[in-house]
Amino acid sequence: MRSQLFGTNGLSSNRGSVASFLRADAAYLVPLGKELQQFVLLLTEARRQHASGPWYRVWTCLGKILELMHACANARCRDSLRDIYDALNLLADRWYSDKTGEVAERALKASEQFLQQPHLTVYIPVSKLLFTHNSVAEAPRHGRHAGYTREELVTRIIAEEESPHSKDWILDVTRYDGKYWSLNNRHLWVLARVDELRRQQASSGLEARARVWPLNDVVQIHNGHGLSGVMSKLIKSLSTEDDGWSVRARGRSAAREPPRSTELATRTPGARARSCTPPPRRVSNSGRAS
Repeated sequence: MRSQLFGTNGLSSNRGSVASFLRADAAYLVPLGKELQQFVLLLTEARRQHASGPWYRVWTCLGKILELMHACANARCRDSLRDIYDALNLLADRWYSDKTGEVAERALKASEQFLQQPHLTVYIPVSKLLFTHNSVAEAPRHGRHAGYTREELVTRIIAEEESPHSKDWILDVTRYDGKYWSLNNRHLWVLARVDELRRQQASSGLEARARVWPLNDVVQIHNGHGLSGVMSKLIKSLSTEDDGWSVRARGRSAAREPPRSTELATRTPGARARSCTPPPRRVSNSGRAS
């Protein structure tokens, strides 16, 4: 069934606005998140009881979820649903033989993971991260870096006055259409500039430390002075005019900055973040909670 729902020929290559595709996919992902939240509650309750009533409600909810996932067959969000679909589809197939055993446990864990904030960080090559905004301001307005210009922050990292892997440089990203989208555009600009300078010196590229947020509105993320769903924040943030490849630096010229390396144009979309074991000189192990 997976081959019917999730093809093996890659993601959609239709041209168009990323924001328009995302808004269309939100019609499935937002109710899917709510149904999965209900599914976790019902399945947890049913596994504690022996009556048939709770299991009937689990089956009904499972059917709704699989219908929503089938509606995502051609959506750009489908790559983030593969693990959940596999687990829930297996539960449906083995409903009468293993709905209380390991299959149910796998379905429960996959659903819970989709509904939880990220507790660990991973390292992702900066060249694999995309901007969500079409422009960035000259200097951060809040936080420890408030008052520094972008170039001053670049200089501090190059001079090793700051580590790009410290907690102050952790990026919040989410995965959509097989790519990683950054919700911290100004910090990504700085890291991309450092990455470019390193490559000009024939050095290895830079990796960013990131939290990868699940794409739904059940999970809440900081948005200014409040909270919003991750899906809603991504939709609101998307103003990119070139699918996230670059941003315009406000306060200087209208030229797009930073100059990303030539490797950027040929990178493989959807390349996965590598293992969380950090190399020497990194501040902390991303395999542990930040």
